[in-house]
Amino acid sequence: MTLARKPFARAIKAGLATGVATLVAVVAMLAATTTSAWATNYTPYGGPSVTFVGTGVTFTDVISSTSVACSTADLSGSVASPGTIRVWGANAATVTSVSISGCTNPTAGATLCSVSSTVSWGFAITGPISGGLWPAKVTGVNQVVTCGDCVFALVGDINGKFNANPTGTGAQRFTPNAGASGLVVASSPPPTLPCVNADIVAGDPFAVGGYWTNTATLPLTIT
Repeated sequence: MTLARKPFARAIKAGLATGVATLVAVVAMLAATTTSAWATNYTPYGGPSVTFVGTGVTFTDVISSTSVACSTADLSGSVASPGTIRVWGANAATVTSVSISGCTNPTAGATLCSVSSTVSWGFAITGPISGGLWPAKVTGVNQVVTCGDCVFALVGDINGKFNANPTGTGAQRFTPNAGASGLVVASSPPPTLPCVNADIVAGDPFAVGGYWTNTATLPLTIT
């Protein structure tokens, strides 16, 4: 009797094992799907306009410590397709106007500098919220800095944090990360000789100081 029951018992055990394995696989798949959705997607709302007003904005060569401080550094644009889900790093807003002026180079005796920008910038959320702050970045930065005969271009992104939770005009703030921001000195066009003599060379990382406040009437909200 015992020998006759063994194949049946083995079949039951095999069936149970298969069922458990299938259940584990399904749970894992659902967990992965849920985690993936949360880990890779976000949705911006609000606007439709965004106006980021800069305060105390500085651009500093991390290698040479040469810096440019600007009294005005404002970015404006609009929320990109509000209510539409997108992956982390895709723009939440497009920047259609960049106004940077009143720039000086303190190490050169407050030499007046100019900053001209190619407007193809954006603003993106790059990951899930942590401690009330969304990791974010100003994307597609492309600007030419001219201080006397020193002319160089800065390209890349400005990485930082955005507090999208507060409500009310002027409550939202984007603050660049400390240290290298994601901006570098471009190799084309290359820095002019006076820049090189001041130890500003292609590939140098730049830090961005200060912060930007969204003064639009309706805030940019993120889910």
